[in-house]
Amino acid sequence: MDSAEVAEVCEPVFEDMATSLSTKAQCIYYLANGFAIVASHLSPTHAGRAARVLADALNRETNAFSRNSLARALAKAAGRMNPTEAAWICGQAAGVLTDALAKETNALSRFDLASGMSSLASRMGPAGAKRLFSSSIEFETDPNSVIWNSFRLQSTSMISVGSALSAFTDGLVKLADRLDAAEATRVCGQTASLLFARIEREPNAYARNALASSLARVAGKMDPAAASRVCDKAIDILLRARPEHPR
Repeated sequence: MDSAEVAEVCEPVFEDMATSLSTKAQCIYYLANGFAIVASHLSPTHAGRAARVLADALNRETNAFSRNSLARALAKAAGRMNPTEAAWICGQAAGVLTDALAKETNALSRFDLASGMSSLASRMGPAGAKRLFSSSIEFETDPNSVIWNSFRLQSTSMISVGSALSAFTDGLVKLADRLDAAEATRVCGQTASLLFARIEREPNAYARNALASSLARVAGKMDPAAASRVCDKAIDILLRARPEHPR
């Protein structure tokens, strides 16, 4: 089938799914996944409507796992839209998830929200995506997110730093692939400097490990000489850091 024939078949399915999405909240995960498949075959007009339906559902939803599914489907629909319109609607949805992340304390929920934001950023303009990742990575590296407590590490807090930070790093690395080499080095260099500064100040070994992992991935998108400079300094900090032990 050619693309026009596929769209003709998929568009009635989209109408049924749009109705279901607003009435069957318990099925959101499955409906969102179906939406993601169908959306990639819609015409720009129907894709725009699909994006609005998904954005409204994401705005109403409170479950982070479901919001992540909706964000992925929205990013798929946005891929069939005019880039300017796609960037706007995905930017609005990313703002909703950013606000939710600021209030969320559950580690797995934070990871879901961060993953959803990264999906949406793939359809935003480079400038908007860069701002999103820079501010999110800075927020996520709060040293208070990983703490020792009564002889044991609070593992859920550790996951919050590692997983959500990793999701944001994934998004930034994908953003770098959309930029030319010089701009990728500039954007990733700014984030690498931020991560290095956090490593330098971070007293907790587990948090330093998560930060160093993200720094290495970001540095992989930089000019080799610039990457070597920041990584060498980070290695020096890590070697000089005294291992922590629970008391």
